Amino acid sequence: MIIMSLNGTNLINMDHVENIFLGADRKSVKANMVSRSGCELAKYSDYECCKYALEALFLAVKSEDKVFQFPKEEDMKHTRQYSSHCTSRKRSHGGS
Repeated sequence: MIIMSLNGTNLINMDHVENIFLGADRKSVKANMVSRSGCELAKYSDYECCKYALEALFLAVKSEDKVFQFPKEEDMKHTRQYSSHCTSRKRSHGGS
């Protein structure tokens, strides 16, 4: 799989990636390479967008996609609003 960074300046071959993780700031997705170098793949304004992007990458890897481009934040916010509107939430009713 080839990953394009959010800003479009890096193409990363997953064959050379050791691990992908949320940065210490909890707003960035970073990768460590087998060669011991690292890079930032994406940076978002909040943790929820960052986590959503990492989950999207996981789904692309799981489905064996050939190419993945990190989603833009504006697109994610629209998708997240739609999905949260459509999901039901368990409510506490106070009973047993």
